[in-house]
Amino acid sequence: FFFVFMESGFSMTQLALGAAVVAGALALVAFMRAQSKEDPPAPPVEKPKPEPRDFTAEELSKFKGENGSPVYLSLKNIVYEVSPSFYGPGMGYNVFAGVDCTIPLGRSDISTNGANEDWSILTPSELETASSWEAKFQSKYDVVGTFIPPYKK
Repeated sequence: FFFVFMESGFSMTQLALGAAVVAGALALVAFMRAQSKEDPPAPPVEKPKPEPRDFTAEELSKFKGENGSPVYLSLKNIVYEVSPSFYGPGMGYNVFAGVDCTIPLGRSDISTNGANEDWSILTPSELETASSWEAKFQSKYDVVGTFIPPYKK
């Protein structure tokens, strides 16, 4: 291999200089790889989950994402901590924040009509719709408690 370069007209100085450049480049690559392995990204910090508790309608109404509070809603009397990007102040589903929204979601009604009311009045079809929302919430959000509806006191 060395003799092929010598026969092509390269001097020993040129070969040594080329070898030094290649060796330097390889050393730089090795150094950069070692640096990236030494500083792995920090794992995301998980916020502590609140201890599940009971919520009255008045207590639940305080969790609408205002003044730094989390956003909670209840569906079928289970209270979930939901995403402020959907349910927080000014967002499309904010109307459901701080209430039991089983009836409105079961009826596909983006309003508070029927919020906190006895959802046993839902038709089988409406109850099925509410149950599909329930499955979505269970797979996506943390349960933070149980809603104690005003009609059950």
